[in-house]
Amino acid sequence: MRFAIDAVFQREFKKPWGGLCEIYDDLFSIPVVFPFDPKAGMAGCEEPLPEESVERLSACLFHRVLEIGCGTGLETIPLSRAGVDIVALDISGRMLEELDRSARAASVRERIDSRKRSASELATIVREYGPGSFDGAFSHFGALNCEPNLEPVPNALHELVKPNGKLSLGILNRTCLAEIVLFAAGHRPRRALARLQPSVPVGQSRFGVAVFPYGPVEITRRFSPFFSKEKEIGVSVCVPPPELGNRLLTHNTFLSLLEAVDRSLARWPFFRRLGDYVMMQFSRR
Repeated sequence: MRFAIDAVFQREFKKPWGGLCEIYDDLFSIPVVFPFDPKAGMAGCEEPLPEESVERLSACLFHRVLEIGCGTGLETIPLSRAGVDIVALDISGRMLEELDRSARAASVRERIDSRKRSASELATIVREYGPGSFDGAFSHFGALNCEPNLEPVPNALHELVKPNGKLSLGILNRTCLAEIVLFAAGHRPRRALARLQPSVPVGQSRFGVAVFPYGPVEITRRFSPFFSKEKEIGVSVCVPPPELGNRLLTHNTFLSLLEAVDRSLARWPFFRRLGDYVMMQFSRR
């Protein structure tokens, strides 16, 4: 059964992601949490992290990191500008081509080593670079939720990351309150409750491709033998996900209020798991 799922994944999933290449940056220009902040840990940012913050927080501490699901390089390029060497993985060749163009335009191509790989293929990275080759690793924007076979991932990352190295994961929540309310109000109950299924089928996920809503509980269970969880922060707890929140862009006062509430609730144990996704920081055992 697992091989059948993987075969479908390889055939059906890579093509749609390639088709998103031109609009990827717009889709993911949402609040993010920077993974390697030596002063504030996983301090939330209300907007994509400015370059000067990347340089101040990261360049002197992380020499090489692994990124799973790099896309077009929204986080890859700023990190490489800060002086960090990055091995960037993605399953879409078109995404990697766009990353290559962006890296050359930013004069950081020599710092980025890209590979067309899925998360389940990390064993090839272990063989290529060797154990303990990375100061840290990260996978954001729900990239691991696009992997049908997480079984080999925690152990492979444990091999790749140095002892006490950091791992930052951005994982889709199983329950997104704003998504449930807004889709239910629009008389789309199947879409409202889609994340409660073992997998979200094509046509019901955000980008029209199948995803696997593992959620923070499942991720913690799988990674805890290899990594200790340090922090967990909710993202878009009150602010609707991007595809539902476009109308709020013209209501600045209301949007500012939601963002303020978001910041207040982001670390609360119950509320942080009601948002679009959570940022989880681990330390390698």
